[in-house]
Amino acid sequence: MTEGPTPDPGQKRAVPRLGRSGIITMVGLCFAVGLSDGQNAAFSQATESFKHAFHINDAALGTIPLAIGLVANLSAFGVAALCDRHRRTAVLAGLYGAWGVLQFSTGLARAIHVSVGGLQLTVGGFAVFFALSLIAAPANATDPAALPLLADYYPMSIRAKTISIYQAGSAVGGFMGLAVGGFLVDRYGWQPTCYMWLPFGLLGAALMRTRPEPERGAQDAAFYDDLRRLEENMAAAVVHAERHRQSNVRRREIFQEILRVRSFRLICFGIGVAGIMQTATMFWGTAYFKRTFHLSGVQVAGLAPVIGAGALVGVLFGGSIADRLLRKGVVLARVYVTAAGFIFAALASIAAFSVHALVLAAVGLAFSSTGYALTVGPGSAILLDVIPVPLRSEASAVTDLVQFVSAVGTPVVGLISTLLGDNLRIALLLVSPIYAVGGMLVLIGRGTYLADLDAVVTGAHDEREQGAQ
Repeated sequence: MTEGPTPDPGQKRAVPRLGRSGIITMVGLCFAVGLSDGQNAAFSQATESFKHAFHINDAALGTIPLAIGLVANLSAFGVAALCDRHRRTAVLAGLYGAWGVLQFSTGLARAIHVSVGGLQLTVGGFAVFFALSLIAAPANATDPAALPLLADYYPMSIRAKTISIYQAGSAVGGFMGLAVGGFLVDRYGWQPTCYMWLPFGLLGAALMRTRPEPERGAQDAAFYDDLRRLEENMAAAVVHAERHRQSNVRRREIFQEILRVRSFRLICFGIGVAGIMQTATMFWGTAYFKRTFHLSGVQVAGLAPVIGAGALVGVLFGGSIADRLLRKGVVLARVYVTAAGFIFAALASIAAFSVHALVLAAVGLAFSSTGYALTVGPGSAILLDVIPVPLRSEASAVTDLVQFVSAVGTPVVGLISTLLGDNLRIALLLVSPIYAVGGMLVLIGRGTYLADLDAVVTGAHDEREQGAQ
């Protein structure tokens, strides 16, 4: 595990401060979500073009993100292993570069005619595109590198806020995918929406290669005294969980150790369940506006400032709200903000898909995106808070696999739409309440969050103190 130069054991190690380079570092990390979510947004612009070019229905089209998500989530375990052995900044840079090249290759998908023993065979363009997309999918597995890096670069007391800023890269990438993708699809078809990402992938790789590798666990250890002060104001005693101090866990036991953390299990799955509707909306939302209100790709992109403004507000303020409440003594603030955001998103989404007026639908989805975006920073921070530092890359891979449940939203909505005669509005309306189910699971997980958090912070503090002696 590479962590940079070994400190002088006679000196107490200071918590690293990035200063001005922290902005550049954040930009580099933001490529992790900006690239993939931007490509997803461009893909959503191209759904009608795909259906026309490949002669497929909604049910078939919905299987593409499901398959890509499965391959990417399984690949995350391999990325986690790389992060244990190499600089995470280098791993992330490699993923960016590979992603750009492989996304470009998917735009080359065409029907292939081959001759085998005199027998003429034709592999359809959709099958070729599907295969190329699966080959590119492992490069989407950036979480095991990006999220632990975030936790080690920035102070734990502002972790939710920092992750919210990081997730703003998703909004930027999504807006670019909608705006540029809509323009390209309307004029040239679906292929350019694949080509457009190559320079961005290479740029992200070049930027991330320049970033320093932070010390692992320093920010958690630095939060020790703050947590002790917060706990003094708690009515309930904190239970220390020694089992979380796992600096030398055998690899075959790592994933069992991660899943023993009850708050991680419940909250991780709750976020994944809520993501079912979010994934469906991101993929089918563009097609919904095109079919229901007869808009072009450019016109749908024109709605992005309305809907995207709600998401951006939620992303930027969700983490800040949770962290401010935490500093005021509400130790469960991140849990409460996450649950409330999901429940609000459910109500707003139901309202949006229940109406037939374009303005009301757009405003409703803007509020829904605000509610969901409020959860992004706090929800991700929770899953870092309760996992021991040495296990965070593996835990990010487990998170991706558990939250793969969210990927079923796309094919489920596609299937319902096909059964209802391509009626995406009703299909999305029927799935909307799933947001609230995820919120309730997060609330259930609050029972052991504090004990799990205490164990991680105490373990990181003790190990750092020992290293300083």
